[in-house]
Amino acid sequence: MKTLLYATGNPGKVDSLQSVLGSEFHIDQIELDLIEPQLDSVDEIARDKARQAFSQTKKPVAVQDSGFVIPSLGGFPGPYTKYVLGTIGVERILRLVGEERYCFFHECLAYADETGVHLFQTHIPGSLTRTVQGPAKERESSALWRVFVPTGQRKTISEMSDSERVHWRQSGSTDHYGVQLARWLSEE
Repeated sequence: MKTLLYATGNPGKVDSLQSVLGSEFHIDQIELDLIEPQLDSVDEIARDKARQAFSQTKKPVAVQDSGFVIPSLGGFPGPYTKYVLGTIGVERILRLVGEERYCFFHECLAYADETGVHLFQTHIPGSLTRTVQGPAKERESSALWRVFVPTGQRKTISEMSDSERVHWRQSGSTDHYGVQLARWLSEE
């Protein structure tokens, strides 16, 4: 079994990655004091945080950053998702959106080692509901789980059972960043 050092304070992110990696990897979660850079790109934020994490641990380490993109709002909130959720909240986001409900998560896992920073990205398309649906889950990675219906699904992520969510993430409908990382590590 391979061990992956993952710098995050979010147990939902750990669960999500572990469900995709399966038993071949053990995730060793570590909480670091990383400065959250204010940049206009999820990729650049993840890259910066990975450099910081590697500098602190002196070991190969992964970090993840994500943004929620609503094209009808010019890509808002994008890399500012965490701030927007903490200030205006998910209900107000729903009120901002017009008839065009298409949206997607842009997730970027950055893996830093002695050779540099390597990026692995996932785009998860879907649509926004008109109201909050489903309960808050103890280990959800975002309140957006209650308003986001992935393409090809009929439920929000929060409405899915744990097994439905794992099945959806493993269904191959997206090339998950964890799968990309595992492939890359096996080639190295």
